Amino acid sequence: MSDKMSRQVRNRTLNAVLTSAFFSWQSAIIIALAIILFGFGASPFGFPAWFWLAFGLIAEVAYLAASITDPRVQQRAVAEALEAKYTPADIRNLAARERLVKALEYYGAIHSLMQTRSHASRLEFQHTLNDISDWIGYLYELGKRIDQFEDNNLINRDRKQAGQELDYLKKRLKAEPDERVKKELEEAIRLKQIQLENLQSLEANAKRADIEMDSKLSALGTVYAQLQVIGSKNIDSSRVQRLRNEVHDQVMELQDTIAAIDEVQHYTAY
Repeated sequence: MSDKMSRQVRNRTLNAVLTSAFFSWQSAIIIALAIILFGFGASPFGFPAWFWLAFGLIAEVAYLAASITDPRVQQRAVAEALEAKYTPADIRNLAARERLVKALEYYGAIHSLMQTRSHASRLEFQHTLNDISDWIGYLYELGKRIDQFEDNNLINRDRKQAGQELDYLKKRLKAEPDERVKKELEEAIRLKQIQLENLQSLEANAKRADIEMDSKLSALGTVYAQLQVIGSKNIDSSRVQRLRNEVHDQVMELQDTIAAIDEVQHYTAY
């Protein structure tokens, strides 16, 4: 990964950690206590009242500095930042939402694991961590595709009726003696079959998205397990490269799946 991209990844992480720490209850207590003591004009050991503001500032900086180096705080902050971007509550399908929540947990755990490594080791995995962030984003998009299918009342209605209507038209065609009416019925059957095929394609899309979410969540869990094993030993560059390639391939597969789903949806809409 380029130095510029590495800096961007580090900056996003740092901003997430600092924001989470600053708005935490611990930070609120430090700031509130300093302001209250200053407001009461307390003068310990003869120091002026503004001493409390200076003390509060120093304590807040120390707390933020400690948060930056705490893997647990980093995990929580990064997970919260990613959840804000890919909010599980946006997904109405329960199974898809739960998978997204688990994926975010994996991401936070992987990020936390990376922070326990040496600087050189973290650099080895920065691009992979960035790919995993994209992985989460694609899982979110798959969940949204499932919602789009399930929430479309017209499609749900047509799915129930199209097959019955097609059977009815075919029965009418067999019983119809008039050739002109037969031709009209044949055309109606042709159009109804196209509609039914499109509806079946959309339904297959939703099923494919559901299966893909489940499969890629399992794959993400496998990546986390592999990173733990690698983390317990000296870094094997070839093994790290294989894992990075595996992560990249999984992300590309997700991207291709979403593109294929969108292509089918565009075609059926057309």
